[in-house]
Amino acid sequence: MEFAIDPRWATGLALASTRMAAFAAASPVYARILPGFGRVAMALVLGFFFTAPVPVQDLAGLVTAGFVNAVVGLALGFLTGLLFQVFQVAGGIVDFSSGLSVSGVIDPMTGRQDTVFGRIFGIASGAVFLALGGDRLLIAGLGRSLAVIPLDGAPSPHSGLADLAVSLFGKMMMAGVELALPAVAALFIVELALGLANRLVPQLNAFIVGMPVKVLVSLIVVSLVILAFPSLMNGVISETWGVLSRTLTGLTSG
Repeated sequence: MEFAIDPRWATGLALASTRMAAFAAASPVYARILPGFGRVAMALVLGFFFTAPVPVQDLAGLVTAGFVNAVVGLALGFLTGLLFQVFQVAGGIVDFSSGLSVSGVIDPMTGRQDTVFGRIFGIASGAVFLALGGDRLLIAGLGRSLAVIPLDGAPSPHSGLADLAVSLFGKMMMAGVELALPAVAALFIVELALGLANRLVPQLNAFIVGMPVKVLVSLIVVSLVILAFPSLMNGVISETWGVLSRTLTGLTSG
């Protein structure tokens, strides 16, 4: 038995898988949720799903089309996942304020060093993101990107993409600080109380007593802050769809 492979579908599969792989590699969302093998599987499955026949080109044309799809996937993955880093920023601020920033360990999901509350915020935000259907929204956005920029199409990026990235970075930092502010304020009050106690009772070892107190206060406040994750994540997901539309517009000079 012989199997005939249509060259147009094989070309389309290669280009679609390239775009999906670039998206999965650049997206902070899937880097946090899926391990490396999971992202490879995601790229292959979505590549099969979004495959469309593409006219067979010469080698130079195929390499150019592959590069274009990689650029589109990287831009979509990075920009749509930038707001997701709000939770990581907030976790890092809480770690620094509580003194736990020195307790960094290697995150097996991302391969980077992560801290205690940064890891907690990352896992919690990823679970809420999946529960609210954010992954389905991103996959729908990938399908929309294929309608706007076909697998054999060519983007026409303009300076609006840079403005969008700067704007998203500013929103991410501001939202991260606001999310961590209750914990930072509580820890500041604890620091102030420990300083006064050390002045009034010099025999008290503020460092030995202060560290467990700060960790306990951090855990209590963070458990309350996490309750706000669903509403905040809902806003992030809604904003992400707008970011996706603006990214596609920036890639097509629209």
